[in-house]
Amino acid sequence: MCRQANHFRLTGQAGILPFISRILISYRGFMLTFRCLALSSALLLASSVAHSATQRVDFTLTSAGTETATGFITYDDVVVAADNNVVGNGGLCSGSADNSIDYQLTFTGGAADGVVFNKSDCSSAPAFCDAPDFNVDVNFFSCSAGGFTANGVAPNTLDVSGVRYTFASISAPAPAAPATPVPALPMGVLWILGSLVGLLGIRRLRKAA
Repeated sequence: MCRQANHFRLTGQAGILPFISRILISYRGFMLTFRCLALSSALLLASSVAHSATQRVDFTLTSAGTETATGFITYDDVVVAADNNVVGNGGLCSGSADNSIDYQLTFTGGAADGVVFNKSDCSSAPAFCDAPDFNVDVNFFSCSAGGFTANGVAPNTLDVSGVRYTFASISAPAPAAPATPVPALPMGVLWILGSLVGLLGIRRLRKAA
């Protein structure tokens, strides 16, 4: 009986050890595969280029007299595209969303000469829709600076402390600053790196076996 028990214990151990060894090799292979996938994801991320860009639109305003004004508005094109091309939907744009990053109006001539309205000076959403043509309405509301107020009173018409300005020109959207893309890795380099990682994995699995 003792011999049979010892024989069973030895053969049982001999059968279990290779089984455990195979489990460990499989686990190592899984972890190596996971690391390879993580490395590949990192390489693809490094080779991508950001698509969003800050757009800038410049505009001019004129009055019945000698007073004029210039201004600009900036926005993220991805954010605006996701919101039905609305930069700001006050006024005729019929809403209160403000997707602008910044805007500014600078006045020349008349009593408001040198007055500047910034986004921080306005408490309501501007009317700036729809990108990229902005042919529905362009206006600003509830602005106050330097003792002057500015408020849209009609489509494309801005009242600045009693003097009415109309938007004379609106430029097409253009990048506010040159984009700085992430350097893209050539596909050949990615293939070489992937092959090296694969060869390293095979060598490690063979050693583990």
